[in-house]
Amino acid sequence: MPSFKSSEKLMDSIDISDPLMRREVLKTNNNPGESIDYIVTVKGRLDRLKNTEGGREVIIRYVPDRFILIPDSFSTYIGNMANGPWDSLEAIAVAILEDINNELVPRWVRITVNSVDLQAEDIPLHSVSMEDHQPHWENKGLINSIV
Repeated sequence: MPSFKSSEKLMDSIDISDPLMRREVLKTNNNPGESIDYIVTVKGRLDRLKNTEGGREVIIRYVPDRFILIPDSFSTYIGNMANGPWDSLEAIAVAILEDINNELVPRWVRITVNSVDLQAEDIPLHSVSMEDHQPHWENKGLINSIV
């Protein structure tokens, strides 16, 4: 899983509730296989969330369209997300889904945020999954392969 250290600096002074500021660190490259449907998985941890016990595991699975996410930028993004005023896992998942949709515009995306007790061997205590896809895009065989 990505750590909080990367080539980008964590931005403790940004307003993480401002989507434009939050999204600035998400960097992309052109998709080298734009004509192919394939799944990319990126994971990170929100271990430093304010006013919470345990950590939050974030898993993003997406089918890229024109762009792919640079993993180091995701590490920085997740590090910054730990500074947010999140009231629930659902709020974190919605923010991440909106940010990924805005920056990558993937064909399909699933965001999963798990609450984990860091003292109990990463046993999920609460999990939220959200999906979205572009209109008219469908590849059930590919999506069913990640059950």
